Amino acid sequence: DDDDDDEAVPIARRRGENDLVSFEMETGGLEGMVSVGLKEVAVRFGGRLVIQDASWVVRTGDRLALVGENGCGKTTQLKVLTGEIKPDGGEVVMNRPDIRTAVLTQSFVDELDPSRSLEEELLAAVPKESQVLTELAEVQKQIEGVDEGSEEAMELIEHLTALQVKAEELRAYDLDGRMNSIMAKVGFIEGDLQQQVGSFSGGWKVRIGLSKIFMTAPDVLLLDEPTNHLDLESVEWLESFLQKQNLPIVLVSHDREFMDRVCNRTVETVEGMTYTYKGGYSEYIKQRDEKMENWRKKYALQEKQVKEMEFFIKVNRGKQMMANARNKKIAELEKWRTSDKWLDPPPRYARQIKFNFPEPPRARRGTLRVNTLAEMQDVSHGYGD
Repeated sequence: DDDDDDEAVPIARRRGENDLVSFEMETGGLEGMVSVGLKEVAVRFGGRLVIQDASWVVRTGDRLALVGENGCGKTTQLKVLTGEIKPDGGEVVMNRPDIRTAVLTQSFVDELDPSRSLEEELLAAVPKESQVLTELAEVQKQIEGVDEGSEEAMELIEHLTALQVKAEELRAYDLDGRMNSIMAKVGFIEGDLQQQVGSFSGGWKVRIGLSKIFMTAPDVLLLDEPTNHLDLESVEWLESFLQKQNLPIVLVSHDREFMDRVCNRTVETVEGMTYTYKGGYSEYIKQRDEKMENWRKKYALQEKQVKEMEFFIKVNRGKQMMANARNKKIAELEKWRTSDKWLDPPPRYARQIKFNFPEPPRARRGTLRVNTLAEMQDVSHGYGD
């Protein structure tokens, strides 16, 4: 009957559909709410379809992990979101046109100038704001050196007014306050401002990278492999820092424990499609395995039903008395295949290689004796230059 058919053939595989419906419901909603994401995005590289349909949304309070096998297009999705890559299909969706997106790339350390002071490095993140403040100071100094009421003074005042308007638009006047607030947030002290960037360790350079991002006052934060080359203490600091942020966060990482502690949503990319799950990495694995098992069972049932229908069509070919029933079955099968109830085959995952090492035999006393494992003399160490 109809109820049995509905149970046997669930709604077709529509990647990200629920996310997009939810996005459309919320984007016109709460004051201050930020919503950004990808809608049916497709990307080709050299004729190869890397991403077929990426659809997901991240909102205020979300800390979303992008996961999947190497080369599946996780970083590509970040680049589409920032506008660095133009998709071959689909679009970036957001609930406000003025949303600022900032990204901490894998190569951010290479982009730091070790010869700059920390203050110079932070101001380099906001060149337009820094430039307009420099010009304001120069024009004000010029005004002090000309006769009041002169034509030159009037021109300088007009220029000053235009610069003041520009500074307001860029929110340049709060740079010092913003810098002090950010420094306190990430753990720097006032004396650090004049320290050279090259004198900081790798963990503190991550804090510099984050500080530069927050100098731009972003609405959305993107992180690409942020824990690479970090020691345990720095990773723990970063976890704690991100947990306290309320702005939407999207991160790519291979650190499963890090994702478990930081993320509250997970988007998997497999075979060019995206699937959204609640929770961090461990919760995602649990939900995915349940979903895929259910999907495989329902798909197998669908295949069984299709074969039965195709067999009926085949054996009744040429039978005049069964022509109407056969044509009805053909139409029924075609309608099913083009409907929302048709189920695509579940994605295929690469086989995981597992190693089992036998229990080693217990060593007898005196089997191995080491007098000196390592010896170092006149060793020195430094960070950067």
